Amino acid sequence: MRLYNGMIIVPGLLLFLAVVTFPFWIGKVRAGEIKTFESRPAPAGIACVLPKKQMREQHMALLKQWRDQVVREGDRAPVKLVNGQTMELSLTNGCMKCHAKEDCGPYRAHATYCVDCHDYVGIRVDCWTCHIDPMPNMMEKK
Repeated sequence: MRLYNGMIIVPGLLLFLAVVTFPFWIGKVRAGEIKTFESRPAPAGIACVLPKKQMREQHMALLKQWRDQVVREGDRAPVKLVNGQTMELSLTNGCMKCHAKEDCGPYRAHATYCVDCHDYVGIRVDCWTCHIDPMPNMMEKK
């Protein structure tokens, strides 16, 4: 059997396969370059509300639950931490004491930490649609 126009078809098919599979190959190459996101270590003796794995997966549900409890029900009862300590039910006065980047100013520090982590995982944060934006257009990708 003879392949007509084989000099054009075979290189064309190879080029097509290279273009179609390029994202997979580049992903494999870059996968070794990806570093895991590391949050700032907690100060000695201070624990989080949930273990790290659970916090990464469930923090948004927890924040919504706290919002409802504080804003809608007016209940600011302290929350119990993993190690038995208690913490004020407040994002700013609780969570952000450990999870803020201190190098960019007192108010911006909180939001910058959130943006860094969410950018790392590719999630767009829309907190600033309701809350005051500490830096204009902070959520815009640069």
